[in-house]
Order: sequence, then C-alpha cells, then structure tokens
Amino acid sequence: MMTRKGMTRRELITGAAGAAAAASVSGLAGCFPNVGGQWPDAGPDVAGGGSACGCPPRDGGGRSSAGDGNAKSGPVAGSAKVVTIQRDDSLDANLKPQSEVVQSMVDSLLFNLSGGADNPWSVLLPDADRCTRIGLKVNCLAPRTPTSPVLVHAIVHSLKEKGGFCPSNIIIWERYLTEMLDSNKNNIYAEALGLGARAVGTNEAPSPDGVAPAIRGTGPGYGEPLDGFEGKDPGVAPRISKVLADLTDVTINVPVLKAHPECGFTVALKGCYGMFDCPQNYHHPYLQDAMPKLYAIPEINKSVRLTIMDALRASVTANNASPPDRSPARISASLDPLALDCYALDLANQLRTKPPRGAPLPPLRTDRLVWMENAHKLGIGARSYRLVTPGADGEDTVDGGLADAESQSG
Repeated sequence: MMTRKGMTRRELITGAAGAAAAASVSGLAGCFPNVGGQWPDAGPDVAGGGSACGCPPRDGGGRSSAGDGNAKSGPVAGSAKVVTIQRDDSLDANLKPQSEVVQSMVDSLLFNLSGGADNPWSVLLPDADRCTRIGLKVNCLAPRTPTSPVLVHAIVHSLKEKGGFCPSNIIIWERYLTEMLDSNKNNIYAEALGLGARAVGTNEAPSPDGVAPAIRGTGPGYGEPLDGFEGKDPGVAPRISKVLADLTDVTINVPVLKAHPECGFTVALKGCYGMFDCPQNYHHPYLQDAMPKLYAIPEINKSVRLTIMDALRASVTANNASPPDRSPARISASLDPLALDCYALDLANQLRTKPPRGAPLPPLRTDRLVWMENAHKLGIGARSYRLVTPGADGEDTVDGGLADAESQSG
C-alpha cells in the first residue's frame, strides 16, 4: 500500500542534507524495457496546415516563438525559481488523481511561477500569440506510470481559457501514439482532446476517429542526423522528432518523477531522450556526458520553455519502467530545467527515506548524477533553486539545490 503523505519544506531540507552525506553502492541495472535502440522512420506530416481557429499554416517549428532557449554561453549563476504544490486530496482513496483538485493545483502553480499574473502564459510564454503551436511532451514509456491525464487536461484547459491559445494548435505527443492508449484502447488523454487539443505520435498518426489504435509508421517521423555526438554506435546519430522541430513552436515538457538505473532519476533533462530517435545509443557509458549535450541541441533547448513535473504518483526505488511506489500528491514547475532537476533530486531522496513499508532506502548514487554538473557547465540552467511553496502557513520560500550539496553531482 503506497503512502499518500506529502512532505513539508522542513522535511525536504532535512532529507536533502542527509542525502548529501551518504550514497548507495548498488550496481547498474540491466537493459530497459521498451526502450530499444532506435525508433523507426515514419511517413507524412500528419499535423501540418492550418487550424480550426483560422490560424495560418506555418513552415517549420521550435523556433518562431521559442526565443533564445535556456542554454547560455557559460555556467548560469545564482538560483532559479521552482514552484511546488502538494495536496493530499489530489488523490482519492484508490490513489486516482482528482480532476478538480489537480486543476486548482495547476492554476496556483502557474499563477505563482508567473509572479501572480492573471494570464500566466503572457509571462511564461511572452513571445507566443493565439496561433502559436504548443506541444505537450508527455512521458508514456512506462504504461503503469504515464504522465497523468488529469494533469494534461488541466494544462490544456489553462492554455485555452487563461492563455487564449487555439486548442487545435495544442499537440499532446509521444514517440508512439499507441503509448498514449490504455489497455482498453481508449485514449487516456481523451478529456484533453475533448477540449480541442490533438494527439500525435512521432511514428504514428491518429486514426480518423482519434480514439482507435493508430497504425504504426504513419507519423511525421524524424529529421536529418545531427553531427558531433559520440554514442555506442558511431554510425547512428540522433534525429529530432518532427513533432518538436516542424509541427510545434513551443514545447512544455510534462515528465513523471521516476527512478532510473543510470542517471538516478528522470525529470527535465532525461525527458529529451523521448525527443529523438536513438536514445539507447546514448546510455551507459556515454549518458553522463551525452545527456546534457543532447538537451542543449538548439531544436530541443530553444523549444522547451517550461517543465511541469508530475509527482502525483512517482517511482523512486527501481527503474523507469516500474509501477508507482510513492504518492507525493505533488506537482512542480520551473522555467529552468536544471533547477527543477536539482529539486527533483532532493524530493526523490526524501521520498526514499519514507517507504510505505520496510527500511528507508539510501540516497541516489552520486556517480550517477555527474550529468547535473555537466549540464551546469554547459549553461543549461542554475545549479540551485529557490523553492516557492504556496501555502497557508506563510512560509513561502526555501533555497536548495546543488549549490548546497556539491557532492551530489560528483
């Protein structure tokens, strides 16, 4: 039975300090289920053209409304803002996320991240207009721990109602459309699609009714191979999803907090592995150096403007294909991907100290977290965070991150 207990800010800080003092020494896990070596090519563009709102067609994507991205010319100084909201009532007795509560959490999350703007998107996506094509990159690799449909629905609702964006220009996407279908072959993001959003798989197009299983191999596919990346197979270079590079202008990354046998955990930076075609080529022994470089690819870095971490339910003990083993009942967000990952590390380690049963687990191994310092050196984001936790106790912010525990990144 999974616990639904959330953590206070004091618990998080205390847990982070304990995490910095010790590390586990277990060996690397084996192959990852459902990852494979390279996703296949696909067919024609399935989401091009105009929209139901009368927006004109656009050529290309990931650039027109993406500004300069997050990567700088050198390490980012100071800390970055991370907002987190925890509500036990976001999960019912069966640990099912509750739509109305999650919508309230998302609204508060975006309100605080934007500094209290009535329309938070005018601050979070200042270059966007109503016709900007927005991609919501979900994580459905592990079918038992996908990005929560109610969270996606809440984000789409906010984009439509608060931001005034054309709903048919909001694309929910993954590598395969069938990864967004449940065992009953009903689209698990049907509520979001009911608001007018669309679902696209890089390698699968939606069926005519938008619900039935898609036909593999008819999605927009991937672009041309990129040079300059060393991987397991020197002849295999990454190719970026055309959903990100051509069919959308801005990406909101919506990952799930999960353990990972090579990089400790997956949230913001690891989420880029679902945005190109050969992720297995950049795992061990290349991951620690390759992952920050892959995230810094301009098509990815300039497109991803916001990351919203789904920690309503999480998996922090085994690997990224495991079912949820914690129920933090929490969502978090930042414009800075590395700062959010710094917070996610502290959160994951704190959750590991409070198992639903059995002895507390040691913190994540520091030798698997070298990618965090490498990302900081590349200028992807800040190595510390200023955590904003809206609540009734008046204690709204705390500081934390790698600046407070440099040993976390090796």
